[in-house]
Amino acid sequence: MSNNVTRESIVADVLGNTPHRLMILEHATGVGKSYSSLKIMEKVKPKKILLMVKEISHKVNWTEEFVKWGLEQWLEVTTMECYASLKKYTNTTWDMVILDEVHNLNQNRMTMLSTIKSNIYVALSATIEPRFKQYLCSILKIGIEDVYHSKVSLSQAIYSGILPQPNIYLIPLILKNENPTEVLIEKRGYPINRQVIHCSFEDRLKYLKGGKYRNVEVHIKCTETEKYIQLTNNVDYWKEEYMRNYSQAAHNYWMQAAITRKRFLGNAKTEHVKPILNKLKDSRYICFCASVKQAKELGAKTAIHSKNKKSEETLESFQRKDINSIFAVGMLTEGQNLVDIDAGIIIQLDSKERSYLQKSGRVLRSKEPEQYIFYYKNTQDEKYLSTIIEDIPKEFYSILKL
Repeated sequence: MSNNVTRESIVADVLGNTPHRLMILEHATGVGKSYSSLKIMEKVKPKKILLMVKEISHKVNWTEEFVKWGLEQWLEVTTMECYASLKKYTNTTWDMVILDEVHNLNQNRMTMLSTIKSNIYVALSATIEPRFKQYLCSILKIGIEDVYHSKVSLSQAIYSGILPQPNIYLIPLILKNENPTEVLIEKRGYPINRQVIHCSFEDRLKYLKGGKYRNVEVHIKCTETEKYIQLTNNVDYWKEEYMRNYSQAAHNYWMQAAITRKRFLGNAKTEHVKPILNKLKDSRYICFCASVKQAKELGAKTAIHSKNKKSEETLESFQRKDINSIFAVGMLTEGQNLVDIDAGIIIQLDSKERSYLQKSGRVLRSKEPEQYIFYYKNTQDEKYLSTIIEDIPKEFYSILKL
């Protein structure tokens, strides 16, 4: 596919290559993956369709898509189900299987999918790693010659005018290192015998290393910078342990240490975000938060997360424009068509480019979208940021200093 594309040329190319046994539509959020997959369905005319989605709310979105394009008659032969319930469909046969946000297929789900037979599989995602594509082909026992892969990147979609050019503001922050405002708790040994010790950052190794203190809970009074240093030390330690013996336990500790560090960096940004929220008080925006606590502190009654039973109600209010802001934790990154969003705030960064593309896609549906990305200099945040902006032309973003 050429660099200059239109929605019409994308669909024409897809239909011109239909059917292949496996149709992969790797299109940036907002380009129209669902519409293209429905056009494939209309062409092959399957009598029995399985549509897999990530969340229950995504079933509503898909139903609306069927109706929007005048294809509601196909709902009668379509079974929609969440990936979490994939087990119910092992060893079944279909004319067509649509895999929405296909990257949600983990190894266990892939194994289940391998038992599901279909004449055609349509896989949708904003980003698909080459190894994932190869594994998917292997699981489905489909040769590369029977695979069609359509790819439209975020920058390609923007340059072609399919998506609006965003104003992306990168906001650099520096961890504080003047006063010990933080407390970091480190635990060693067996819980029942732990001795609680309070100490300074400089004295921490006296209690964390060596044989004298085997069962301790050390409360370390430290600055933001010092806390980050210790959290990074924990990440490096468990990473080295895993590389030494490839222990699953060491891998789990490594991942948990990395998550703890990432959440710390995210939560530390709360006060820095508030001036931007004040700036956007008359705009419609979505703020992607690092934790439920942060979302509540920033968003009060408009925070949505898995523990909030009124999240769906809040989202509906936003769609009706009764409210103009929502603060999301682990939600709304994919599968949601949100209405007229002027700006998006990204507080917590991570290593996956897909995460940014999905969050970004929630915003790129207004005429002049703005994005605000917070990051801490000289931390893991900066490495994550370099991954995010690698495919973004420099003219799309600028540095905004608070």
